[in-house]
Amino acid sequence: MLNEALYMEMEKTLRFCHIQEEAEDILLELAEELADLGCIGKERIVNKSYGKTKIEACGVCTKEEDEIQVMILWMIIGKKKFDIQDCFL
Repeated sequence: MLNEALYMEMEKTLRFCHIQEEAEDILLELAEELADLGCIGKERIVNKSYGKTKIEACGVCTKEEDEIQVMILWMIIGKKKFDIQDCFL
């Protein structure tokens, strides 16, 4: 689970970039995209654009009992990088 200070800083950055989506929703979308790549055990980067703002995330997928887990290592919103180090999906 993301700590509250990190989550609030991400939300602040999203609002500054005029992005209305919640940080958690964006993280889940990026995690789903990483899972769709199907690359187990390898770091991968996915990109999304929200308006003029580019969001990039790096993550690793693992498979446990036929379920894919996605560890998002970091995310960049615009030019600001956030250390996530948390599992999604």
